[in-house]
Amino acid sequence: MIYIFDESLGKRLPKILSILDQKTQALCDGFAEPGEADTDWMARLDPAAHVLVTSDGKIRTRAYERDVWKERGVTVICLDATLHGKMQILERTWRVLKAWLKVRETVEKSPGGYWYGLRASGELERRE
Repeated sequence: MIYIFDESLGKRLPKILSILDQKTQALCDGFAEPGEADTDWMARLDPAAHVLVTSDGKIRTRAYERDVWKERGVTVICLDATLHGKMQILERTWRVLKAWLKVRETVEKSPGGYWYGLRASGELERRE
């Protein structure tokens, strides 16, 4: 699986993870064009090859994005407000790094298409 980080997480976190984990790619690394609509690049996600990592929880509630996500059947890891919010970038990066193996193990053992919330505690919660 390749973990695609969307722009909501900035450039630093995906860059750091891509150095440590070759299966990580940021949208800015060529998967999407700058300013490209989310629904356009999301439609190119392959559920057998990609996992979307985001902090944009509204993808799950905005009908036009939710429909593309569900139709594609792609797994989503969403950093929830406890992890993304106002936390300093170093703290957020450290917490994501600590949880990353658990994220990978969970995704690789599960069928695709689920939405997981990643909390600051490192807890990974499957949501419908």
